[in-house]
Amino acid sequence: MRKITIFILNLVLFLIANGQEPARFFLRKSISYYDGVLLAANVTIPTKTVDLIKTKIKQALFLERFDYNELPQALQAKADAAIAGVNAMTQERLAEALEAIFVPEIVKILSINKEIRAKEFVDQQERINFLTTKAKESGITADDLEKVMNAGYLFIPFISAFAHNISGNRIDVSIEGGIIWYHISTTSDPPRLIPLVKKSSNAFGTAIIGKKYYEFMLGGEELTAEEFATLGAVKAYVKNLQILTREIPEFRLSAEIISAYGGNIVFKLGTKEGLKIDDKLDIVEFFEDTSGMPRAKSIGCALVTKVANNKDTSKTVRYSEARTFLGKAEPGMLVIERPRLPLELALRFGSFPLNENNEPIQNLGGELSLDFNVSNLFKFPHFYIPLSFGFGFPKNYESYYEISLGFLKKFYILRFGFGPLIKGEFAKVNPQASGFCAEFSGIGEFYLTPDLSFGVKAGYGLGTINHQFTTNGLIWSVSFNYNPPTLPFDPLALLRGVSGI
Repeated sequence: MRKITIFILNLVLFLIANGQEPARFFLRKSISYYDGVLLAANVTIPTKTVDLIKTKIKQALFLERFDYNELPQALQAKADAAIAGVNAMTQERLAEALEAIFVPEIVKILSINKEIRAKEFVDQQERINFLTTKAKESGITADDLEKVMNAGYLFIPFISAFAHNISGNRIDVSIEGGIIWYHISTTSDPPRLIPLVKKSSNAFGTAIIGKKYYEFMLGGEELTAEEFATLGAVKAYVKNLQILTREIPEFRLSAEIISAYGGNIVFKLGTKEGLKIDDKLDIVEFFEDTSGMPRAKSIGCALVTKVANNKDTSKTVRYSEARTFLGKAEPGMLVIERPRLPLELALRFGSFPLNENNEPIQNLGGELSLDFNVSNLFKFPHFYIPLSFGFGFPKNYESYYEISLGFLKKFYILRFGFGPLIKGEFAKVNPQASGFCAEFSGIGEFYLTPDLSFGVKAGYGLGTINHQFTTNGLIWSVSFNYNPPTLPFDPLALLRGVSGI
């Protein structure tokens, strides 16, 4: 992320040094795409899995900030031919193969665009006649020519490895691949297809053989263990590709801060660009160094609290809002998207009450919590559903385990976040005793970086396990919390695969 930020800042400085005003708002991009997934020659994937990957890639990468055009079938066939002989498909080998066969075909189309500008047609009919002639020569339609010529970027996803491994009663599926982005340059002489960036993603999924899984997002469809493990791997793979795409400097949302008051900032982005509640935004300011050269610096971070509906052009333009939790924003600064997964990982260590008598004994334990951000689903900022797994070391018993689900609402004051936490728990003491409990707590966090915070939790536990054990008493813990950009697995799919749910 630091390298990407430095790239953005250098780009801004380059524009300033050349006497141009740096971009104060995101410009919508036109994208061409390969409608499929390139597979290495040594990769074998069932047709159903390929179709699943294609569908999920479209869902993940068809971002609202872009306009999309499918590549003509003739060009897609050239891309297939380019990689037909590539076995161990690395990003470099794939790029070389594409640039040897596929890229020249794109350049031919870009050259047609150059001819159009040079001929300076008097009327539209002359232009149409010229395009029709060139379309026959190239083997694609005039409409397809127009789409490619008007696109600014092109992406091609690929799979370099796909494997499933059976160990005991478990099946694991892994995917390795990525995406190559090109910039379509029509201003250079000759026109060029410039490699912009290559991003890679590794992901895996798992399931218990013999178990039947029901995928609610597919209408309750029943899946075998292999199908479910494959789906989990594909979900993680495409989510990573989306985040990696949003991290590309040319594609990151940005806007100028219109006003700032009491920790709130106002800026011109909205639903048209795909902005969502609780999206993170870096705050960037400009200053002059000792030599008088302009410089840019990230000085803070904010969370989106209100998203304007700017799709309806008939209405007065409204602005989105965000709440700063690091740094201080002022009008004229920029906000730049900081892509992250809607998930926070919290690792906690502390104490919990557990005893057979009326006086609970404090025992030491730990907890891993997956705090899923559902703010955009409920249009309510800083709202989480924590799914937690706890373990303990009771003083008088063999073992203690718990799984819990709850609700968490956060509020922010400068670097501090705090809020109430309510959880329902299923706990198990020793092999034979189990039951349901509840927890009512408050959390506090201090942000060390935009993605890492130190936290504390204090509250009260309440419950009885098999009429034998009580969990009534004080609970406390300390934690480190992290908001990751990518993960090699889909958290819910992994949990379901491990547990057989």
